[in-house]
Amino acid sequence: MRARSRSCHTASQPRLIAATWIAARHGRSLKRQRQRSRGCPLRLCGPTQFGRARALPCYGAPMRGFGLSRWQQIATVLSILWAIGAWFYTINSFERDAKLISERMYDDCVVHRSETAEDCYNIMKQTHHVQMALGRKQAAARALLPIPLAWIAIWLLNRTVRWITSN
Repeated sequence: MRARSRSCHTASQPRLIAATWIAARHGRSLKRQRQRSRGCPLRLCGPTQFGRARALPCYGAPMRGFGLSRWQQIATVLSILWAIGAWFYTINSFERDAKLISERMYDDCVVHRSETAEDCYNIMKQTHHVQMALGRKQAAARALLPIPLAWIAIWLLNRTVRWITSN
């Protein structure tokens, strides 16, 4: 449990003044403010400017971590699905291409250069490994780079719509 600071108090007169001030500040009546607080008193904590206490509303449950809005939760799930899906799609695509390129290299080596089969096989394996290394880098880029760009675009769209609707 957290210890209460010494500057917090719940005297009835300052609470009523603070509740009236909060209600007036937010355009609500004092009656509605009391209904919203469900009998939970307002805390007056810590000196602020000019030595006055600051009124803090009392919530029913303590805040645990931070909460995401519904669209943020959906976007988080979609971001994870995109990263996984784009990774596997790109890896499979590069696997298929690496296989074709390495087979062509092997055929070219065997038919035209007349090297030993073991040398041609080693060339094919090297080509495949190089192509797959490039594929893993491409998969990481295709899976992860669009996510922050999409989040920024959604945030900008959200702010623009809020700005337009507020005016």
